[in-house]
Amino acid sequence: MPRKRHMSSEALLQAVIDDIQTDDPTRYGAAVDALVSQGPLQSVAVRPDVELFEGGQDAMLLALRAELWAWLREQVRLREAHADVFGRGIWLNDRVRLVGNGASLGIEGTRRNVAIVQLAFLVDRVGLRNVRVCGVWDCPHFFVKTYRKEFCSVQCQKKHYMRNLRARERAHQERRRAQRQRLKGASK
Repeated sequence: MPRKRHMSSEALLQAVIDDIQTDDPTRYGAAVDALVSQGPLQSVAVRPDVELFEGGQDAMLLALRAELWAWLREQVRLREAHADVFGRGIWLNDRVRLVGNGASLGIEGTRRNVAIVQLAFLVDRVGLRNVRVCGVWDCPHFFVKTYRKEFCSVQCQKKHYMRNLRARERAHQERRRAQRQRLKGASK
């Protein structure tokens, strides 16, 4: 079994989320590779699954990205709705074998199935409650909450701060305008 580079589960999940929620197809392979090679389970034997898709590697990555992204969004939506039901899930299309050696667990299967199972184990390890939607109302991005983080990026944090600042300034101007109108009406 190849040794894994040390990366915290939170950092790995954030990197995977960043790669699958982007519209850049060149990053989809990086997400799958990271899941397969650095996920919480040792990848004992990974079989290629390109022959399952007529379009080859690119079509496989696009389809897998869509499945992983839809599954993750559904899980977060169900958690936020406090739903006590299971979602649609993802079907595994081939044999998957979990193995263990007394110290760790490993997985054997096609690249697609290994990536799906690795993501499920990774989300379970990090905790679904730590996968959040950005706090800015018009930002659809997900992020892994660490410490007191509320936004997916510094840009969204600044956008939220500026919106609140402008809203407070507008409210203050409205109060001053109303006060001037009252004083103007009282002096007549």
